[in-house]
Formats: sequence, C-alpha cells, structure tokens
Amino acid sequence: MAKLSGILNVAAMGSSTQLDPDNGGLHDEVKTVTIRTFSSHEAAQLATSNLEAHGIECWMNADDCGGMYGRESSAEYDNNFDGKADEWWTFSDDGTDTLQKDNDFNGIPDEFCVYKNRIIQQMDMKPNGSKFTTTREIYQNGVLTEILRGGDSNGNFKEDVHYDPFFNPIPINFDPIITNALTAFQLLSSSPK
Repeated sequence: MAKLSGILNVAAMGSSTQLDPDNGGLHDEVKTVTIRTFSSHEAAQLATSNLEAHGIECWMNADDCGGMYGRESSAEYDNNFDGKADEWWTFSDDGTDTLQKDNDFNGIPDEFCVYKNRIIQQMDMKPNGSKFTTTREIYQNGVLTEILRGGDSNGNFKEDVHYDPFFNPIPINFDPIITNALTAFQLLSSSPK
C-alpha cells in the first residue's frame, strides 16, 4: 500500500430543514462531514469527481504537515479490481521513479519502466518475469524515440526502429533508392532485311 504522504480529506456539505423553537420557525442547517481520508491525490480527486457527478457539493483538503511527510516511497494499484495489486511504483528523493506492471493480470510483472522527474525514460517488456527484455522503448522528454524488438538472452535485439516526435519511423542505415537512374533496355524486335 502507499505510504501516507499527508492527509487528504474529501468533505461534503449537505443541508436539512430543522424546526427552530427559539426562532418560531424553520431554518436550514448546514453540516459538513469528512467522507474519507486518502493517501494519494489521485484517489481523493476521483472520489471528489464521483460525488460532484451525483450533485453533492464537496471539496478536497490536503495537509502534508508543512512538507514533513515528504514524498510517497511506494504505491500499489489494482487495475482490474480483483483485490490484488497489478501495478507497483517506487519513488525516490532524487526524482527517479520505477514502475512494474502486470499487463496480463497473472500476478507477475511484465512491464518495467523508469521515470525521471515523473517523465518516462525507458520501458522494458519482460513477459511473465522473463530474465531478458523482449521489447525496449526509449523516450526523450517523454516522447517515444526508439523501439527495440526481438530481444534475446544476450541483450541483443533483432529490430531497431527510431521515431520522430509524431511517431513516424525514421530510417537508419538506409541506402536511398535512386528513381531517376538510367536503365538500358535492349529492344527485341524483328527488323526487315
């Protein structure tokens, strides 16, 4: 589970009509109640959005004790809601974060990512805990620039494709085909003698 990085409360406000004997009539009573305390901003924001979608006025309040709690050190997520973690994050103070993700939901990580300052740098695909990388994606500034496919146990890849910022393949070690080259053809026809 995620280490508590502060207190994130989601609160809702509701009103009810109460009989006020001192005032000789009715008045609206407004109450505020904390719905739940969360350990991540994402989970608190999701709860807030769900309440607002149902017409419940609410807000989020966060307190990290003036930064004393620092950053989270790890987090786990259940992406298919089966009660078992499928995604594991580890955070470090130097801004290098790692992600392990179980893409086929069998409990064994398949995808291994490295982030620097919350921007993806590299993704290695090691299906079902394989000891070697079958596919590697390399990113620059969060944009995919290269995919290496067909990895073997020696760390060699069969295919290396580079991409421009719009995910168009860029040819490497490419000999251009010359389309304007002159080609000699022999005319075979019977000629009168």
